[in-house]
This record gives sequence, structure tokens and C-alpha cells, in this order.
Amino acid sequence: MSWPDQHWWEQWHDQQLNALVNAAIHEHPDMAVAKARLAVARAQADLFESANGPELDASASVNHERFSANSYIPPPYGGKVYDDTFLGLNGHWNLDLWGKQRALIKAELGEVRARQFESMAVEQALAADVVRTYVLYQLDGQRRELILERSGLIRLQTALKHAQAQAGIQAGDEQIQPHVQLLDQNESAEQLDAALNLLKVRLQALTGISARTLHLHAVGLPEIVPGLPGQASINLLGRRPDLAAARERVYAHWNQLHAAHQAFYPDIRLNALLGFSSLQISKLINSGSLVAGVQPALTLPLFDSGMLKQSWAIEDASLQQAIAQYRSLLTQSILDVQQSLLGVQSADAQLAILHKRLAQLDEAEHDARIRYQAGFTDAEPVLQAEQSILDLQGRVLDRRQQELAAYLDLIQALGGGFHDSRQVHQ
Repeated sequence: MSWPDQHWWEQWHDQQLNALVNAAIHEHPDMAVAKARLAVARAQADLFESANGPELDASASVNHERFSANSYIPPPYGGKVYDDTFLGLNGHWNLDLWGKQRALIKAELGEVRARQFESMAVEQALAADVVRTYVLYQLDGQRRELILERSGLIRLQTALKHAQAQAGIQAGDEQIQPHVQLLDQNESAEQLDAALNLLKVRLQALTGISARTLHLHAVGLPEIVPGLPGQASINLLGRRPDLAAARERVYAHWNQLHAAHQAFYPDIRLNALLGFSSLQISKLINSGSLVAGVQPALTLPLFDSGMLKQSWAIEDASLQQAIAQYRSLLTQSILDVQQSLLGVQSADAQLAILHKRLAQLDEAEHDARIRYQAGFTDAEPVLQAEQSILDLQGRVLDRRQQELAAYLDLIQALGGGFHDSRQVHQ
């Protein structure tokens, strides 16, 4: 098998498995939650970006009021009733000369990318979970077949001992042991049937496929090549979606810190007005009622009881926390690679020994069968050799399970073929 791409499970060329993984990716609630979080992050980024542009409002008002004759409006206007009316446009624009708003937008876009990578991580985790469950189901199915073969051998041994007892060659009480062994096999078969049912239920939960429509058939599992592929490198760690998400959050917190720093600088805001204003509604739409103006406004924080300083300290601490979390995750990722790689190599080495032993047992069974067919011995040595082969095949399945589990761990530890090909809409 070559090193898998983003859809690495498709390299197994198992349409049944592909259908299960695709169903899990599209139907599992965890994917819906991840997509919803991504949608919220995108909406928040769009909100921050919208706040960085100019604003234009239309307004209209009528104020029916009697002006005081003893206030700041003297007669002849004071003491009379007028309709103070306005119709026009109000414009506002924060110039963002120091880049505070732009830094906040970058921080939100970083959160969008982090959520996007988290969504990919959920997708990969679901795929790996489905494949693990599927592998266990197939291996337990093979173990169930071995039990059937063992039971068949035990029945043959029982029949042989019964014939020997009737012929006076063997004591009758020696027939008890095969019966006990057969009961043990029946118990193991019941345990495996229960395990198979539980695994099937788990696949139903992961994929959303009902028990009525989920039909699984036995398939062969792929052979695993131990070690890393030739084109793989430690750079794959940087392509892990969880690491990519943690890295984006570091960038986001850095931009948050930059925005907190720029908050110490003055804000410059432009306000503009264009419209009509009149004390008589009949004269509102009149050239003489035209009003227009531009008002630059500067706001400089002088005293805020330390709020800006504390806000900066919070963002700085948050940045340091994000960096520490990224480093911790990176360290754990390297450990995961080492452990899973050693697991694959160890299982493969044990499998090589077991396969050699299996070849030796096959030769021994072949020799015993030849002696039996030549009439030199009865069938007992042949049945014992076949029993030893079945027992060893069970151990092979155990090592295969260990190898495949470590291989799936290695895929996830190295990013599972993840690459950032999807662009965030900015």
C-alpha cells in the first residue's frame, strides 16, 4: 500500500468501507456541530470586516415644539410653535490609521481558519473511527470462522476417540475432553457474536445507517508496509489539522495583541452631514434649507483606570497560552508518531515470526497427512497438526489487529494526508 492521501481509506479499494466512511462524514452530528462553529466564525469575521468600512445612514425627523420665549432662542421665534424638520444623510468613517480594526479582522479570519481545520480534524477522526470499527468487525468475523473450523476438528476428534473406545484401543473417559473443548468453542462463538453485534451497532451510530439497511460482508484487509513511506517526512506533522488549528490560533491571538496595543493610539473618525433642515415643513425641500458639513473627530484615551493596560495584559497572556498549547500539542504529536511507528514495526516483526512458524506447521501437517494416507498412523496426528495451525492463525489475527491499529494511529499522527487546499472566503 502506498502512503494515503486525504481520503486514505479509499486506498484500501473497499467500496463497502468507502460507503461507511462517506456516510459518517455526511451524517454524523459531530460534523454538523463543526460546520456550525465554522459558520459562526465566518459570520463574526464578516461582521468585523463590515465595521471597518464607511457607514451611511438616512434619517428624517419632525419635532413639533413651542420654543421658550425666555431661553436661548429670542423672540420673534421664541414663544412660538414650529415644526423643526430634517431630512438627509449622515456618514461616518473610522480611518483606522494605526491598523487596530485591520488586526481584529485578521484575528477573526485566523479563528475562521482554525475552525476550518478543526472541521477537517473531526472528519479525519470520524473516518479513522469508522475504519477501526470496520477492521475489528472483519477480524472478529475471521475469528468466528476459525471457531467453526476448530469445532469441526473437535467433532472429528470426538468421532475418532469414540471409534477407538469401541474398538478397545482407548478408554471411554478420554472422550470427555473433546466435549469440554467443544463447549469452550461454543462459548467463544457466543462472545464473538455479541462483539460483532456491538461493532455493528457502533457502525450504525457512526454512519446513521439503520440496522435494516446495514449489511456487511467479509472482505480481506490490506497488507501493511512497516515504516514510513519514502516521501514522508516530519513536515507532515505541520499538516495535522489539529496542529494547523492551534497554529492559526497563535496568529489570531498575536493580532488580538496588536489590536490591544493600537488601542493606546488616538481614533480619528470622519462624520459628514448632507440634507435639508427647516422650521416649516412646507419649506423643507428648498435650496435655502440645504445643510452640509464635515466633522473630523479625534479621540485620545487619557485616563481609563488602567483598562487599556489590563486589556493588553489579557491578550498577551492569551497569546502565551496559545503558544504553550501549540508546543504541547506538537510534542505530543511527535510522541504519537514514535509510538505508533514502533507499534507497526513491532507487530510486523511478530507477524514475520508467526508466518515462519505457520509455514513449519503446514509442512508438519502435510507430512502427517502423507503418513496417514499411507496407513502408518491414524488421523489423530493430522487433526492435532490442523488444530495447531488454527491456533496459530488466531495469534496471527491478534497481531494483525495490533498492526492495523498502530497503522491507523500512525496515519492520524502524521496528519492523515491532510493538506490545506480549501481557501477561506475573505
